[in-house]
Amino acid sequence: MEKWKLSAGGVSPERRKQEVITFESVGKDKYRETIKVNGKPTETEPSIWDVDGTDHEFKIADGLSGSVNWQRIDDRHLRTTVNSVKGIAVSDYVVSPN
Repeated sequence: MEKWKLSAGGVSPERRKQEVITFESVGKDKYRETIKVNGKPTETEPSIWDVDGTDHEFKIADGLSGSVNWQRIDDRHLRTTVNSVKGIAVSDYVVSPN
């Protein structure tokens, strides 16, 4: 986390250290993402993602739009690519073996 480069107004490394992201299956290749900080839910509503390797359009409150693509790399590894007017962000999520 010390090497992260975050844009102004982005999530701080201190918050990331206290953040727990949970993915739970809600259907074939569909997952609900819930984020908690210090054990408390964030103001962000849980999101449902299609993990199918195709681009899906999105819009958020401030008018920002773009596409998100979730891919299953293997049984414990998901990758998301977000493409918007602010740039491209690639995030990898790896679940611990236990």
